[in-house]
Amino acid sequence: MILQATAVSLLIAASAVATLQPPALEPASPAAPAVPATDPKPQAANWPFTADKAEPAATGYKFTEGPTWVPGEKGSGGFFIFCDMRGDTVYKWDGGAEKPTALLKPSGAAVGSSADAKGNVYQVQTSERRLTKWTIKDGKASEVSGFAADFEGKKLGGMNDCAAHANGSVYATHGTWFIDPKSAEFAHSGVVRAAADGKVTCVADGLVGPNGICFSPDGKTAYITEYGAGRINAYPVKDDGTFADKSVFADLNAMAPTHNVKGRGGADGVRCDNKGNVYSTGPGGIWVLSSKGEFVGHLPIRATNLAFGGADGKTLLITTGGGISTIGTKNAGAGW
Repeated sequence: MILQATAVSLLIAASAVATLQPPALEPASPAAPAVPATDPKPQAANWPFTADKAEPAATGYKFTEGPTWVPGEKGSGGFFIFCDMRGDTVYKWDGGAEKPTALLKPSGAAVGSSADAKGNVYQVQTSERRLTKWTIKDGKASEVSGFAADFEGKKLGGMNDCAAHANGSVYATHGTWFIDPKSAEFAHSGVVRAAADGKVTCVADGLVGPNGICFSPDGKTAYITEYGAGRINAYPVKDDGTFADKSVFADLNAMAPTHNVKGRGGADGVRCDNKGNVYSTGPGGIWVLSSKGEFVGHLPIRATNLAFGGADGKTLLITTGGGISTIGTKNAGAGW
């Protein structure tokens, strides 16, 4: 799962990859990437992508995660960012032929990222157990500031991913990822909300391995993945920013045999397109479901997370653990 220089570290990484389902509490390490068991094949007319397979764009990283699209300064252009968590670096990439360049190092072992319409970047900084906020100016990252770090005076636990909402809040999946569970200062496995002033509240609890998070195009539904269970949960978002009771949107582990999907991997990163379709990593690669949870397609690929981007929002950047790949989509991402 994570490449290290020593033989001991390699043995540890191999053991971690073999353990694809987290225990009762989510693991204190990155989730293993989804891994396909079959090669991509031509798809039916409703295939949501513009090609049969994704194309590698860059390789050689330690563990890639946290992709997102950042709007350009003053409404012009834009670019992808992604995290090399174990490399302690955030990279910037415009989607062209040039290789990604280091944007933020050290990154605080950043793993999850989101950006709002104003170009503010929010990230899960695992080494400091906090949400951070920064911007891009003249192609460079501003000084990183703490956006949210505690709940009622208690230090936040292990977060995995985050998503900015139009209501000005930032939501993050929260549990014991990347930390010693004994160091957790309060018991919570679900979703925390950081309001515009940084005040943290708990909006969902009782999840096992809460991992990815995104919102529907209208912002009225939050989709939260549970890694080992392979579930995508749907929460109505209330006017006050809190969540109503959840429902199970999709059980990818249960759906895999029905759709002849083979391969391993949990429900990790998740995103929506502007039609309300949901794209999530899961067994064997990336799953695409309609807004009603109906199967649309499956892209076999090694994957940890994904994000829409490009000028038209129709490029899907996929972090693959050791690199990044891209594929075109027929629909633009939510927000375009």
